[in-house]
Amino acid sequence: MLALQHIRHLSIYAVVWACYVPALVETTSAGRSLGKLHARFRTAFVLLWIAFGILGIAQAVRNRCWDLRIPTTQAEDPRSSTRRAPSSTSKHTHSWGT
Repeated sequence: MLALQHIRHLSIYAVVWACYVPALVETTSAGRSLGKLHARFRTAFVLLWIAFGILGIAQAVRNRCWDLRIPTTQAEDPRSSTRRAPSSTSKHTHSWGT
């Protein structure tokens, strides 16, 4: 049960789920109904996935996923419960565009 509480296993679970579940659902009556729904509203589904992609890119830009930040002190660690002024010894990689 403790393994279920760790977030680090979520990505592994997501890959396994994405590999196995579609093939299993496709053989059921619900899967066939979803297939018909997808064929009927193909354009709407394409637009929905484009919107998800745009939102994902916007979130990545907002979080600056390309800017690697390595906390060198406990005060710089976002998981730390104590908040102090950043140390002058912090190490940041080059940030492009800023």
